[in-house]
Amino acid sequence: MADTPGHRVPLRFLLAVAIGSVVFFGVLRIDIWILKTIWSDYAAAAPDRAYTLPMLLVRLAVFGSAIALASIAATRISAIPRMPWIAGIVIFLASIPDHFYPGWVWIYYPPWYHYAYLASILPIAAIAGRRRTSAHLA
Repeated sequence: MADTPGHRVPLRFLLAVAIGSVVFFGVLRIDIWILKTIWSDYAAAAPDRAYTLPMLLVRLAVFGSAIALASIAATRISAIPRMPWIAGIVIFLASIPDHFYPGWVWIYYPPWYHYAYLASILPIAAIAGRRRTSAHLA
């Protein structure tokens, strides 16, 4: 039954979302670990989240790379042309509680940081996934 064409798209969609999520969190873990390993000031600031402006900007870049790679992975697996947008929406919706719920990460970072992160999710996912889709189809 799973081999019929009607069942492949939903299965591939769910697999794409799952793999995209694993890639997103995997890239974050690895990149943050690398930052702590090679940047002693970052490692010292991490427990209290006492990041400097350059550290916050690097964190945004790390999150951006995780978003891009998750979108690329999900788009590559999925047969859905709008998968880059879907991947971005999934990441965006999963990020809202962390960034806006009082008492979670909102209190640890300046407001501009949250807005910059949230505002960048959809464009990064769409551009990265679309570029991968275009290159894959060419």
